Amino acid sequence: MGLKQKGASRTEVIYSSGLVGRSENLYKAVIHAKQTSVSGSRALLHGEFGTELDSLLRIIHGDRTGALIRVDCAYREPQSLLKELTLDYNRTGVSQLQRATGGTLVLTGIDEICANGQSIMRGVLDEIERNKLDLKLIFTTQLTPQEFEQKVAKNQFDTGLFFRVNWLRFHLLPLRERPEDIIPLAQHFRNLKAQSRPGVGDFHASALKEIESWPWPGNLDSLQTAVGQLLDFNPGEIITSGHLRDDTYCQDLNSWYDKLKSVQ
Repeated sequence: MGLKQKGASRTEVIYSSGLVGRSENLYKAVIHAKQTSVSGSRALLHGEFGTELDSLLRIIHGDRTGALIRVDCAYREPQSLLKELTLDYNRTGVSQLQRATGGTLVLTGIDEICANGQSIMRGVLDEIERNKLDLKLIFTTQLTPQEFEQKVAKNQFDTGLFFRVNWLRFHLLPLRERPEDIIPLAQHFRNLKAQSRPGVGDFHASALKEIESWPWPGNLDSLQTAVGQLLDFNPGEIITSGHLRDDTYCQDLNSWYDKLKSVQ
Protein backbone atom coordinates (compact mmCIF):
# COMPACT_ATOMS: atom_id res chain seq x y z
CA MET A 1 0.00 0.00 0.00
CA GLY A 2 1.35 3.43 -0.89
CA LEU A 3 0.89 6.74 0.80
CA LYS A 4 -2.76 7.63 1.31
CA GLN A 5 -4.21 10.61 -0.47
CA LYS A 6 -4.84 13.67 1.67
CA GLY A 7 -8.28 13.48 3.23
CA ALA A 8 -8.47 9.68 3.04
CA SER A 9 -9.73 7.69 6.01
CA ARG A 10 -7.18 7.24 8.80
CA THR A 11 -8.44 3.69 9.40
CA GLU A 12 -5.99 2.27 6.87
CA VAL A 13 -2.31 1.77 7.52
CA ILE A 14 0.42 3.72 5.76
CA TYR A 15 3.20 1.69 4.17
CA SER A 16 5.76 4.02 2.62
CA SER A 17 9.55 3.60 2.56
CA GLY A 18 9.41 1.23 5.52
CA LEU A 19 6.96 3.36 7.51
CA VAL A 20 3.95 1.74 9.17
CA GLY A 21 1.24 3.50 11.14
CA ARG A 22 -2.14 5.23 11.31
CA SER A 23 -1.38 8.46 13.16
CA GLU A 24 -1.92 11.94 11.82
CA ASN A 25 1.62 12.82 12.93
CA LEU A 26 3.23 10.06 10.85
CA TYR A 27 1.03 10.88 7.87
CA LYS A 28 2.07 14.54 7.99
CA ALA A 29 5.72 13.53 8.41
CA VAL A 30 5.59 11.50 5.18
CA ILE A 31 3.88 14.36 3.34
CA HIS A 32 6.53 16.76 4.69
CA ALA A 33 9.35 14.45 3.59
CA LYS A 34 7.90 14.00 0.09
CA GLN A 35 7.47 17.74 -0.34
CA THR A 36 11.05 18.33 0.83
CA SER A 37 12.34 15.71 -1.60
CA VAL A 38 10.78 17.62 -4.48
CA SER A 39 11.28 21.28 -3.62
CA GLY A 40 13.17 21.73 -0.34
CA SER A 41 16.91 22.27 -0.06
CA ARG A 42 17.09 22.28 3.74
CA ALA A 43 15.06 20.80 6.63
CA LEU A 44 15.17 20.27 10.39
CA LEU A 45 13.79 16.99 11.76
CA HIS A 46 13.00 16.51 15.45
CA GLY A 47 12.69 12.97 16.77
CA GLU A 48 13.78 10.75 19.63
CA PHE A 49 16.21 7.87 19.28
CA GLY A 50 14.42 4.86 17.79
CA THR A 51 11.78 6.80 15.83
CA GLU A 52 11.49 6.58 12.05
CA LEU A 53 13.82 9.46 11.15
CA ASP A 54 15.99 7.23 8.94
CA SER A 55 12.97 6.30 6.81
CA LEU A 56 12.02 9.97 6.47
CA LEU A 57 15.59 10.75 5.40
CA ARG A 58 15.39 8.13 2.66
CA ILE A 59 12.16 9.69 1.41
CA ILE A 60 13.74 13.16 1.38
CA HIS A 61 16.82 11.85 -0.43
CA GLY A 62 14.53 10.23 -3.00
CA ASP A 63 16.11 9.40 -6.33
CA ARG A 64 18.94 11.92 -6.19
CA THR A 65 21.99 10.64 -8.02
CA GLY A 66 24.46 11.55 -5.29
CA ALA A 67 25.05 9.79 -2.01
CA LEU A 68 23.18 10.07 1.29
CA ILE A 69 25.93 11.12 3.71
CA ARG A 70 25.56 11.28 7.51
CA VAL A 71 27.83 13.28 9.80
CA ASP A 72 27.35 13.12 13.58
CA CYS A 73 27.89 16.60 15.03
CA ALA A 74 27.13 15.85 18.67
CA TYR A 75 29.99 16.75 21.03
CA ARG A 76 32.48 16.84 18.15
CA GLU A 77 35.83 18.57 18.43
CA PRO A 78 35.35 21.64 16.17
CA GLN A 79 38.47 21.26 14.04
CA SER A 80 37.73 17.58 13.47
CA LEU A 81 34.23 18.47 12.30
CA LEU A 82 35.56 21.19 10.01
CA LYS A 83 38.15 18.86 8.48
CA GLU A 84 35.60 16.14 7.83
CA LEU A 85 33.06 18.48 6.27
CA THR A 86 35.30 20.68 4.13
CA LEU A 87 38.78 19.18 3.74
CA ASP A 88 39.35 15.46 4.09
CA TYR A 89 37.10 12.62 5.22
CA ASN A 90 38.87 9.58 6.69
CA ARG A 91 42.07 10.30 4.73
CA THR A 92 40.31 9.87 1.40
CA GLY A 93 41.25 13.32 0.12
CA VAL A 94 37.56 14.07 -0.38
CA SER A 95 35.40 16.10 2.00
CA GLN A 96 31.91 15.12 3.07
CA LEU A 97 30.54 18.17 1.22
CA GLN A 98 32.10 16.83 -1.96
CA ARG A 99 30.80 13.33 -1.33
CA ALA A 100 27.27 14.66 -0.75
CA THR A 101 27.20 16.87 -3.85
CA GLY A 102 24.28 15.76 -5.99
CA GLY A 103 22.84 13.97 -2.96
CA THR A 104 21.94 14.66 0.66
CA LEU A 105 24.05 15.67 3.66
CA VAL A 106 22.53 14.79 7.04
CA LEU A 107 23.97 16.54 10.11
CA THR A 108 22.79 14.70 13.21
CA GLY A 109 22.82 16.06 16.76
CA ILE A 110 23.01 19.63 15.50
CA ASP A 111 21.87 20.94 18.90
CA GLU A 112 24.87 19.38 20.65
CA ILE A 113 27.56 21.37 18.83
CA CYS A 114 29.75 23.48 21.13
CA ALA A 115 30.07 27.25 20.68
CA ASN A 116 33.20 27.00 18.50
CA GLY A 117 31.56 24.26 16.49
CA GLN A 118 28.53 26.46 15.90
CA SER A 119 30.81 29.15 14.49
CA ILE A 120 32.36 26.58 12.17
CA MET A 121 28.91 25.40 11.09
CA ARG A 122 27.99 28.95 10.08
CA GLY A 123 31.10 28.98 7.91
CA VAL A 124 30.16 25.63 6.35
CA LEU A 125 26.71 26.97 5.47
CA ASP A 126 28.33 30.07 3.98
CA GLU A 127 30.51 27.84 1.79
CA ILE A 128 27.52 25.80 0.62
CA GLU A 129 25.61 28.95 -0.30
CA ARG A 130 28.61 30.78 -1.81
CA ASN A 131 29.55 27.85 -4.04
CA LYS A 132 25.91 26.96 -4.76
CA LEU A 133 26.56 23.32 -3.98
CA ASP A 134 23.90 20.95 -5.30
CA LEU A 135 22.88 19.07 -2.17
CA LYS A 136 20.02 18.73 0.26
CA LEU A 137 20.97 19.65 3.79
CA ILE A 138 19.08 17.93 6.62
CA PHE A 139 19.62 18.62 10.32
CA THR A 140 18.33 16.29 13.03
CA THR A 141 17.90 16.64 16.78
CA GLN A 142 16.39 14.55 19.56
CA LEU A 143 15.08 17.72 21.22
CA THR A 144 11.49 18.79 20.77
CA PRO A 145 10.95 22.12 18.97
CA GLN A 146 10.17 23.73 22.33
CA GLU A 147 13.35 22.35 23.95
CA PHE A 148 15.48 23.58 21.04
CA GLU A 149 13.93 27.06 21.25
CA GLN A 150 14.57 27.12 25.02
CA LYS A 151 18.22 26.30 24.36
CA VAL A 152 18.41 29.30 22.02
CA ALA A 153 16.66 31.52 24.59
CA LYS A 154 19.27 30.51 27.21
CA ASN A 155 22.10 31.43 24.78
CA GLN A 156 23.18 27.79 24.62
CA PHE A 157 22.76 27.77 20.84
CA ASP A 158 23.54 30.62 18.48
CA THR A 159 20.40 32.50 17.40
CA GLY A 160 21.66 33.23 13.89
CA LEU A 161 22.61 29.60 13.28
CA PHE A 162 19.26 28.45 14.66
CA PHE A 163 17.36 30.46 12.07
CA ARG A 164 19.57 29.09 9.30
CA VAL A 165 18.97 25.54 10.51
CA ASN A 166 15.27 25.93 11.26
CA TRP A 167 13.89 25.42 7.73
CA LEU A 168 10.92 23.16 6.91
CA ARG A 169 10.83 21.92 10.50
CA PHE A 170 8.93 18.80 11.49
CA HIS A 171 8.59 16.91 14.79
CA LEU A 172 8.11 13.14 14.59
CA LEU A 173 6.51 12.30 17.91
CA PRO A 174 7.65 9.37 20.10
CA LEU A 175 5.42 6.29 20.08
CA ARG A 176 3.96 7.12 23.50
CA GLU A 177 2.44 10.25 21.94
CA ARG A 178 1.01 8.45 18.89
CA PRO A 179 -0.29 5.18 20.35
CA GLU A 180 -2.45 4.51 17.29
CA ASP A 181 0.76 3.47 15.49
CA ILE A 182 1.77 0.86 18.08
CA ILE A 183 -0.59 -2.00 17.15
CA PRO A 184 0.06 -1.70 13.38
CA LEU A 185 3.79 -1.73 14.09
CA ALA A 186 3.56 -4.73 16.43
CA GLN A 187 1.59 -6.65 13.80
CA HIS A 188 4.09 -5.57 11.13
CA PHE A 189 7.04 -6.85 13.18
CA ARG A 190 5.17 -10.11 13.81
CA ASN A 191 4.52 -10.51 10.05
CA LEU A 192 8.17 -9.87 9.23
CA LYS A 193 9.18 -12.68 11.57
CA ALA A 194 6.54 -14.98 10.07
CA GLN A 195 8.14 -14.56 6.63
CA SER A 196 11.25 -16.38 7.81
CA ARG A 197 9.61 -18.61 10.41
CA PRO A 198 6.38 -20.35 9.33
CA GLY A 199 4.10 -21.21 12.23
CA VAL A 200 5.14 -18.26 14.35
CA GLY A 201 2.62 -17.23 17.02
CA ASP A 202 0.31 -14.24 17.01
CA PHE A 203 -1.15 -11.70 19.43
CA HIS A 204 -4.48 -11.87 21.22
CA ALA A 205 -6.49 -8.66 21.08
CA SER A 206 -6.07 -8.15 24.83
CA ALA A 207 -2.29 -8.28 24.51
CA LEU A 208 -2.32 -5.77 21.66
CA LYS A 209 -4.48 -3.43 23.72
CA GLU A 210 -2.02 -3.61 26.60
CA ILE A 211 0.95 -3.10 24.30
CA GLU A 212 -0.75 0.00 22.91
CA SER A 213 -0.87 1.58 26.39
CA TRP A 214 2.85 1.17 27.13
CA PRO A 215 5.30 4.11 26.78
CA TRP A 216 7.98 2.29 24.72
CA PRO A 217 10.97 4.43 25.78
CA GLY A 218 13.12 3.06 22.93
CA ASN A 219 10.32 3.63 20.42
CA LEU A 220 10.45 1.21 17.45
CA ASP A 221 13.66 -0.43 18.65
CA SER A 222 12.20 -1.52 21.97
CA LEU A 223 8.86 -2.50 20.43
CA GLN A 224 10.50 -4.68 17.78
CA THR A 225 12.74 -6.33 20.38
CA ALA A 226 9.77 -7.07 22.64
CA VAL A 227 7.68 -8.53 19.81
CA GLY A 228 10.57 -10.72 18.66
CA GLN A 229 11.32 -11.96 22.16
CA LEU A 230 7.67 -12.75 22.95
CA LEU A 231 7.31 -14.76 19.75
CA ASP A 232 10.67 -16.55 20.12
CA PHE A 233 10.05 -17.60 23.72
CA ASN A 234 6.47 -18.72 23.04
CA PRO A 235 6.66 -20.50 19.65
CA GLY A 236 3.33 -21.05 17.95
CA GLU A 237 1.34 -19.61 20.84
CA ILE A 238 -1.23 -16.85 20.97
CA ILE A 239 0.41 -14.10 23.04
CA THR A 240 -1.87 -12.91 25.83
CA SER A 241 -1.62 -10.31 28.60
CA GLY A 242 -0.27 -13.09 30.82
CA HIS A 243 2.72 -13.54 28.52
CA LEU A 244 3.44 -9.81 28.77
CA ARG A 245 3.39 -9.90 32.56
CA ASP A 246 5.76 -12.88 32.56
CA ASP A 247 8.25 -11.36 30.11
CA THR A 248 11.24 -9.82 31.88
CA TYR A 249 12.18 -7.50 29.00
CA CYS A 250 8.68 -6.00 28.80
CA GLN A 251 8.48 -5.43 32.53
CA ASP A 252 11.98 -3.96 32.66
CA LEU A 253 11.01 -1.46 29.95
CA ASN A 254 8.09 -0.14 31.97
CA SER A 255 10.12 -0.07 35.19
CA TRP A 256 12.91 1.85 33.46
CA TYR A 257 10.49 4.42 32.04
CA ASP A 258 8.86 4.96 35.45
CA LYS A 259 12.29 5.57 37.02
CA LEU A 260 13.19 7.98 34.22
CA LYS A 261 10.02 10.03 34.78
CA SER A 262 10.66 10.18 38.54
CA VAL A 263 14.02 11.95 38.11
CA GLN A 264 12.92 14.44 35.45
